[in-house]
Amino acid sequence: MNRSLAMCLTTIAASSFVLSGCAGITIGAPTQAGLASELPPIEESSVSTEPSLAAGTVVVVLPDAAEGSCWTQERQQVIEDAFAAGGTPVSLLDASGDPATFITLATDAVMQGASVLVIANLDAASGTEAIAAANSNGIPAVDFDRLTINGGAQYFVGVTGAPDCSTLSAQAVQAEAEALASLAQALTSSDPTSADALAVDLTTDPEAGYDVPSILVSP
Repeated sequence: MNRSLAMCLTTIAASSFVLSGCAGITIGAPTQAGLASELPPIEESSVSTEPSLAAGTVVVVLPDAAEGSCWTQERQQVIEDAFAAGGTPVSLLDASGDPATFITLATDAVMQGASVLVIANLDAASGTEAIAAANSNGIPAVDFDRLTINGGAQYFVGVTGAPDCSTLSAQAVQAEAEALASLAQALTSSDPTSADALAVDLTTDPEAGYDVPSILVSP
């Protein structure tokens, strides 16, 4: 054996000895599996995209239900009773006078599976945005008590002459709630087009001031 060959064999043997004595040591770049094991676990989102409202639920977003406002618990009860009489599930929400909250409540209601979105607008801007959330998801939007002019709602339920809600008689409050419940029942029925028979198209009457089919009750 020549000297060069002997030196090569000696070097290989020495390398084998070193490697055999270092079992468990990774030589070279870490594998993909090794990198994955070192990364923190990915947390799943706590936000559910699944509808959480019962089928057929109508959501009514009110501007401000504080004591002294037009939307006290007593008036809310009138609305709830009118819906209960027609067998339509309803959820009343309070924006507490905040436009951003109003939009959030309406948008969340749409994402949670509301069948119909009803709003008594807080102002024109937030009302229009709330209606847009419903329209973009194919959900009927209804203005209640106060019209969002050119806001995009499909229907309006209110009182003739649009008087201030604080001046409404108990009879008008009752009639308005019953009219809304009847419209909602039609919209959530097997034939939503039946709602058209309840509303009157006043858009061709410039003096009426209504830009959507409307159900109006006496003040």
